[in-house]
Amino acid sequence: SKVFQSLHSMVTHGSNGDTNGAKVATMVAAMRALESVLVGSPVENFEESDVVSICDLVDSTTTAILNDVPTNTDGSNGTNGSSDSGVLEAASPAATLEEWKNACSTTLGYLIGYGLHVSAMKAQSDETVLSSDRVHAFIHNNILPKILQACSVAKRNGRRQRLDRITMALACSCNNDAAKAIVSALLSDLEKSIRDAAGIDGIKTKELARSISFMLQRGGNCACDEFHQSPLPMKILELMIVEASPNSASTDQGELFDNVDTLALPAPPEEQRRNQGVVQACAFVAKCMIPAYSRSVLPETLQLVAGKISNVLPPLSARDGLTLSTMLPILAAALNAATDLGSSANVQQNESKEHDSTQLQKSLLSMSKDLVEFSLDETSDQQAKNAASSCVHSILKNISKSEPCPVMKIYDDVVRPLLIEISASLGLATVESSVAKLGKLLRLMGLLASAAALRGGNSSPSADAMAKFLVDMACKGKATIVVSASSKEPLQTFDCSAVDDCMELMLEASSSFGTILSLRSMSPFTKQRLSHVAMKCIVSSASSGMDLASVSDPSSTPADQRHALIAATCHIVCCSSIDKMSDATVHNMSKIVMHGLFLDYGDAAGMSRSNARKLRLLSLAAATKVITMAPKHMPANVIIVRGVLRVYATCHDKDEVAAKVLSFQALELIGKNSMGKSGDDDVRQAVVSLLGTALNHPSAVLRQAAVDVRNAWYLDQ
Repeated sequence: SKVFQSLHSMVTHGSNGDTNGAKVATMVAAMRALESVLVGSPVENFEESDVVSICDLVDSTTTAILNDVPTNTDGSNGTNGSSDSGVLEAASPAATLEEWKNACSTTLGYLIGYGLHVSAMKAQSDETVLSSDRVHAFIHNNILPKILQACSVAKRNGRRQRLDRITMALACSCNNDAAKAIVSALLSDLEKSIRDAAGIDGIKTKELARSISFMLQRGGNCACDEFHQSPLPMKILELMIVEASPNSASTDQGELFDNVDTLALPAPPEEQRRNQGVVQACAFVAKCMIPAYSRSVLPETLQLVAGKISNVLPPLSARDGLTLSTMLPILAAALNAATDLGSSANVQQNESKEHDSTQLQKSLLSMSKDLVEFSLDETSDQQAKNAASSCVHSILKNISKSEPCPVMKIYDDVVRPLLIEISASLGLATVESSVAKLGKLLRLMGLLASAAALRGGNSSPSADAMAKFLVDMACKGKATIVVSASSKEPLQTFDCSAVDDCMELMLEASSSFGTILSLRSMSPFTKQRLSHVAMKCIVSSASSGMDLASVSDPSSTPADQRHALIAATCHIVCCSSIDKMSDATVHNMSKIVMHGLFLDYGDAAGMSRSNARKLRLLSLAAATKVITMAPKHMPANVIIVRGVLRVYATCHDKDEVAAKVLSFQALELIGKNSMGKSGDDDVRQAVVSLLGTALNHPSAVLRQAAVDVRNAWYLDQ
């Protein structure tokens, strides 16, 4: 009791003789000490007046952290800026105000968390002063509503952080009782806000959704556990779909309108814009709930979400599309966190539910074909299609290895018929739409191949076959369409080499192949196998003109083949362990990578600016890796420096800082390896001029990279 009274006095008035800055430091230290004293002290150690002072302290601290957050509709916080306990006396030094409020927020969060710990009240031997009847009732009835109200309004301009949300998150992390009270209250307020006149796209709805997301991310396992225990999340998702559907508004058609709500009739432009805004608002609320589903999910919840999605595939109405836009990101988050759909660490289950797991796998696998077709649809929401693709990838890679290869079945049912159809239409008037479809198919094949590679087992041959198709397309512009081993259909060749956008398609195929190798969870052996399959095709396709002696004049190779082939090789270099490859393979890759430094990256090359930027980064990254790990396979230092300087000169100042930094990293490595110090005077003068311009660049990262190059070339011994 005496310790509390002394600390309370310091928090309120500081220590006698302290200067203004020292006074605040004393108050901050006392506030943090109060946290330790109150959290673990039994209630019998405090007098009745101390309990009253604790309530006053909690109230004053709440006022301190909410001083910048309006709690009323008129933008005020309902206070006159002062407090009976004098806590806000610390606000006078502007430089220390932030430190004081952070201390108040941290202490208040723990006080609220342990004050709402009702389970401690049931065990009287463990009752602390914070869990006593009076303090608990004061926090629950007075403090909690005040902070929750602040969480539902937008922050004032200039505030860098939300102390009200930080306080609530700390309270949630203390125990399940506090998390239940806070999360349930926020979910309940969110449900009321959606039903309110402001609706789904109102400011209050968005702020409540942001607050829930903050609790789920910063409130620890307790917040996520209580979120899943509550029935409100699924009710909110269903309510949003109903409220946002076009037929939710009152109309003169009455019951007839409700009976024909599945008709996808075109809406006026104004209504279409409003509907699009509502769809985005629903997606935003669902996105704020994703942190909970990314951490843990009950099997029955996963089955429920999957069932709701399966019921509306393919979408036949605006409501179906809204359901998919809302539910698919949640399903994707849950499936991405799963390591095995049958025995995942993030799926809470026991042995008695093994049968339900098998049923879940079957239901997910049965809807994967519909998800693939939905992801290829041109009229659906792009975010929903991305989520559908993510779901397909997670489902296919996690299906039990005792099952037949699910990837090849999807390929035979969806991808292969579309490839044959597009191949027949490339020479017709619909070639433009066919090219767009082909780009999507190439990305889809990359997704399917990566899922097959991660699954392994009987899916490995499918991964190899699809990877070979993509590399053949990247190197030659044509490839043999993959067929299953049991198929008796004749082999067909897909050829897009005569299409105007051939280079873009070949680069798309190269990029899809790169996505397969770039997966972090893929085993080194799988990457080595896929790289071996790809290098066979690359080496056989490389032109005889690709030689280090003529690297600065690679005109003997067709431009489209040269660009895409180099991109595929760079993906292998960047994603694989080249130190485990044979010298002959590394030497061939080094020759091809060097050609990437002398490509034509201008508009006349026929590439989009986006692809040119990606290929620049790839070439520089691959060249840097080869210089580091296999310098003996690189050409003369003068050729490397000229290539790097050439790439640097094609970069735009504002949007390609990364490529310039990579260029400097390559030059730094050359200098450290004593490769650049023996170069001719023209090259050295070009490097000096380049460093001079870079030292005036607005990017601090680029300026530092230029200094490192200068030190490596001219100062290091």
